[in-house]
Amino acid sequence: MGCSVLSSLDVVSLGRTPGVGEAEIAFFVHQAYRQRGIGTALVKAVLRWAEQRSLRRVWAMSVAENVLAMRLLKRCGFRFLQDRTGNKKLAREG
Repeated sequence: MGCSVLSSLDVVSLGRTPGVGEAEIAFFVHQAYRQRGIGTALVKAVLRWAEQRSLRRVWAMSVAENVLAMRLLKRCGFRFLQDRTGNKKLAREG
């Protein structure tokens, strides 16, 4: 089960596995619109959605070079998890 929100400025997608109690978030904000609070608003909206559905974990993956995304996720309460692929996996427990 998944949902996505699309507009001309940003994209957010949430994939959920029924019965598991967790979901993966993926989002993109065009370079021209970054650092304006759009990503933060998207992530917080998804976290509210997840909380209303009693999900226990929302997680995201990012390449190590994507410092802005990792900083945003950490500000929103995500913490690093172990990942063997070289990417950074972050999760927020609900």
